[in-house]
Amino acid sequence: TLEIQLLQKVLGEKIYWNLYGDYMQVSTVYKGQPEKTGLWEPLKKQLNGSLYNIDVNYRNAKQIVEYCNKEFGMKVASTGMDGDVDPDSWSGCWNRFIECLEECKKQKDEYTAAIIVNSTSKFGMYYNELRQGGYKVNDSDLSVGTIEKKIALLDVKSAKGMEFRYVFVDKEEMTQHELYIAYTRAMEKLFVAEEE
Repeated sequence: TLEIQLLQKVLGEKIYWNLYGDYMQVSTVYKGQPEKTGLWEPLKKQLNGSLYNIDVNYRNAKQIVEYCNKEFGMKVASTGMDGDVDPDSWSGCWNRFIECLEECKKQKDEYTAAIIVNSTSKFGMYYNELRQGGYKVNDSDLSVGTIEKKIALLDVKSAKGMEFRYVFVDKEEMTQHELYIAYTRAMEKLFVAEEE
């Protein structure tokens, strides 16, 4: 809200605000309120204007949007292409994620893939699994051009705002908002590792 206060000082108090956003993309708790409106309600009180939640998804595959609608009780319309969601036990999901990457390798298909995990104890496990499988892992520099040849290993905060063709999500230690953010990083295929 610091930016808004600055704009109010520069532009004056008589401006009308229209703010657009996705409530579920909020990953920060505000004054103990992790709910959808945790950060939005204080803005509504501070501003003269309206808040609008985006209810159309132009980015993710239809099946990913439908899965998020079901998981989070949402009603977001999808305009995307066809894709797939694969929720399963960790071992089944992991094996199919690796099979997908192997198929891309065989076809010399450039792909972008990410593993999103919040459990710090699991970062090392995923890193080792991938390295043992002969995959390059990019767990630091995600500048343009480096993602395509490596698999990104990220926490939710680092993944926010990024997009990948294939995403594997380890649900452990994630809030509802973090799960939503992780799921919607997948453009084409989402692998959701359920607890075994």
